[in-house]
Amino acid sequence: MDLTGAKFRFSDAIRATVDAQTRSIMDTFEGQQTSLKSAIDQQTGHFSLSQAEDIRETHNNFVKAILASTGTKYVSLSLSLVESVNKYDFISYALAARSIIEIVATFRYFVRQKIAPVVHEMASSPHYTAAQVKRLIEQENVYLRGTRFDWVSFFDGGFRPLNERYAEWLTEKKKNKNAKKWTPGRLPPIEQINVTTCLEKWAEAEPGVGTVYDLFCDLVHPNIGSVMSTMVHVGGELRFRVRDPSSVGLTLFQKSFAAFHVLTSRELTELIAMLLHLILPIEAAPDKSR
Repeated sequence: MDLTGAKFRFSDAIRATVDAQTRSIMDTFEGQQTSLKSAIDQQTGHFSLSQAEDIRETHNNFVKAILASTGTKYVSLSLSLVESVNKYDFISYALAARSIIEIVATFRYFVRQKIAPVVHEMASSPHYTAAQVKRLIEQENVYLRGTRFDWVSFFDGGFRPLNERYAEWLTEKKKNKNAKKWTPGRLPPIEQINVTTCLEKWAEAEPGVGTVYDLFCDLVHPNIGSVMSTMVHVGGELRFRVRDPSSVGLTLFQKSFAAFHVLTSRELTELIAMLLHLILPIEAAPDKSR
């Protein structure tokens, strides 16, 4: 799909309902997605399946994959967000926006909490070491391949073994609140950091993120937020309609979109810039003595 086409743009009808400042933010939002999609398509190599001889090549391979996959998820969800708003489907708008916040929060935690300390250590000495590059790769592997779901069991046996294990886990959890869902006796998956941890760490620096995220959660959960998303005033009563231009959901979009975009866009831009600087040149060999 061509992101420069009309399907990616907020419709004229939606634009007519918001103020000039929000329309300007819409323009910025659309332009960012188009530029990011173009950059991903033009990126040389996303993830090579070849065995790298130099550890820095392995690291660079992970960095490129993280940039491409994170950017692709962000753009894909942004496209869904625009399409949902144009259809007056404000529950789906909130679902896409909430997912974007979670993606940026996890990306932020990875870069600022896991990668940045190693990079600072590398920059503090005249030469970085192979051991330091390996530590970067360990964190990159967790970010790229981490999960909270047993994909091996799913692909091997479908839902049945997972259902059986889930029932066992519920019983185990009554005795041990830290019990894992993974099948005992098998090598567990690489466990991704909990998104709540990532969100709370971000909110410590920017409380507005927590507020906006809570708003979108209420809009998609079976709470008053999702009720209002489909609520329409008709005479002396309330009715609930699918994709109605006069629903309260439109007001909720008008009140939430600008804050959502400013918070996520600013952070994502900084994180991408930081990660781009992590691509290591291959000319000189790292110090292998440490």
